[in-house]
Amino acid sequence: MLVGLTNDLSSVGRRPPGGQRGARLFTRLNVARSVREAEHQDLAARHPTAEAGPDAGA
Repeated sequence: MLVGLTNDLSSVGRRPPGGQRGARLFTRLNVARSVREAEHQDLAARHPTAEAGPDAGA
């Protein structure tokens, strides 16, 4: 599992990072940065063994 966030979905490409077939990419559009960051922190806390995405600190 990979948990990350970005301000630019064009940097993600057609497949999620890692490019694994069957992988799922969950996106949120038009969400305030503070909400996005809080949701990311919640996901990272719930999945401590998840790999950090390329812009995980963005």
